[in-house]
Amino acid sequence: MRAVAIDQRAQATPEQRLRHLRKVSHIALKGHLLVEESLGRIIAQHCRAASVLDDVKITFYVKTKLARALVGDLHGTALWVLVWKLYLIHTDFVHKVESPGVRRLIKNLIEAKSRWAEESLPAIANDDQLATRFADSIQCILGALAAIEMRVRENAASGGGKSLTGNEVIKQVVPNHKRNGLAAP
Repeated sequence: MRAVAIDQRAQATPEQRLRHLRKVSHIALKGHLLVEESLGRIIAQHCRAASVLDDVKITFYVKTKLARALVGDLHGTALWVLVWKLYLIHTDFVHKVESPGVRRLIKNLIEAKSRWAEESLPAIANDDQLATRFADSIQCILGALAAIEMRVRENAASGGGKSLTGNEVIKQVVPNHKRNGLAAP
């Protein structure tokens, strides 16, 4: 006899679904905002006159591309893939009241983060676990970006002569960095 998966959302009351939607959308919107602010700081730290950009509206897409161009792929391309997946989730929440695809997008982000960190894929049995794993994945992104910010500040403080490539930042953020191919060449 085949086991049948029960969709917990189908059995949830409207109040429970709304509470979950609020929780997950809050995580997505706040996480996106924090990532965007971090990208802005990375960009500003490379500028000689960062205040010139204060009144310029730079889209998330441009901030992501510009920050990546400035610092390179310190964590391989995986970090930037995660940042983009978070953007897609954010966009889904902003443009749709309740999207049937957002759960899949969140799971994709969680799985990509797990592969990047060489962690086993977490079991997600309910909406609370989904929200927790989602928040953990965003925290990982923010940690990697914070490590990059720190490296950029250190580089600027030392006269800017150091290359931003190397394993020091990767070692701070990603466990098993040597085995997962994230070590810099």
